[in-house]
Amino acid sequence: MIIKESHSAQTHREAKERDRGLPSQSLLDTSDPHLRVRQTTEERPDLLADLVARFSKALLDKLRAAEKKYGYDDAWTRSDWQEDLNTHLHKHLAKGDPRDVAAYCAFAWHHGWSLTPSEQISGEAVER
Repeated sequence: MIIKESHSAQTHREAKERDRGLPSQSLLDTSDPHLRVRQTTEERPDLLADLVARFSKALLDKLRAAEKKYGYDDAWTRSDWQEDLNTHLHKHLAKGDPRDVAAYCAFAWHHGWSLTPSEQISGEAVER
């Protein structure tokens, strides 16, 4: 048996989600098949798609704020900063904000760069 949520209950739930900083399920771009809410027989949302959608929005918000605050632009597209990227990534790991770490991971992914620390790339012993 499928029970549909009333419009007022849905509006109330979405307001509570926004108050907690969570996007409403209705905000997912259902035109993108990767973000489309996958339904089961119980009409449950695809939690993985929701996680990725919320995190990607949080990451974009963080990067846009950094652009405004520090004047960053598209320097991440340059191909000459792999060593600097690795250094910054490892510094941000210690700081602990997953959005900063994800930003550097995304930049490395864009270039196809490994995130192995440079001293390991240069031939020092690597633990296996």
